Amino acid sequence: MTSLNTPNKPVLLRVSDEINAALEKHFWLLSVLFVVLFLACTIARDVRTPMWNDELFTLHTAQQAGTAEITKAILDGCDGAPPLYDLIVHAILPVVRNDALAVRLPSSLAFCAMLLCLLAFCRRRLTAAYSMAAVLLVCNVCLSYSAEGRCYGAVLGCSAGALLCWQSVIEGRRRILTIPLLALCVALMTALHYYSIFFLGPLFLAEMARWKTSRKLDWGVLVAAVPVLLVLGLHHPFIVAAAPFQKHFW
Repeated sequence: MTSLNTPNKPVLLRVSDEINAALEKHFWLLSVLFVVLFLACTIARDVRTPMWNDELFTLHTAQQAGTAEITKAILDGCDGAPPLYDLIVHAILPVVRNDALAVRLPSSLAFCAMLLCLLAFCRRRLTAAYSMAAVLLVCNVCLSYSAEGRCYGAVLGCSAGALLCWQSVIEGRRRILTIPLLALCVALMTALHYYSIFFLGPLFLAEMARWKTSRKLDWGVLVAAVPVLLVLGLHHPFIVAAAPFQKHFW
């Protein structure tokens, strides 16, 4: 058996080397093609898959007459999520006539943005092949959120954007731009889903690890987390209004 497989090894190694070389040479071209193909398949899935219970919450809330009505509906217990995702869907409903696609499209686009951000994040530290492998693993684990008409795909997109901005900040890349973008990403995450505030936990631990090594606090990163508190403060009425409905939600 060993003697039969031995002649194939050089061929397999050569093919592997050629694939690695192609990935290294055309990494971003192949990455963009992959994301575009993924988005096309996701949109087809958005249109064809019937909406389920939680997505109907999104659709019903987004179909209200305007911002004030959407806000009132959530305060009345129509949905326990913050109003931002519903407002986004409300804005695109007149343009995208298919209800299922309109409800899911923001998450689908944000999920693809997550893939691009993770590709950029990994490529700065890893080879092209390992970067692709890492993103494919994340894609496989989170795949269901790419075509779900709730805020989760958008949260994933914001979290990957925050991760990429944080990496740029600590590497000293355009800090004047990346620190505000980091603040924007974490604020949007929290405005999309309250539990996104827990993203600050790993970020804080990473900063403490950096502080232990350098003995210097990066005030830019710490200040970027401040808008999250403002977002939670603005959403306090929604959190209070949703609390009674959470006990017996199902």
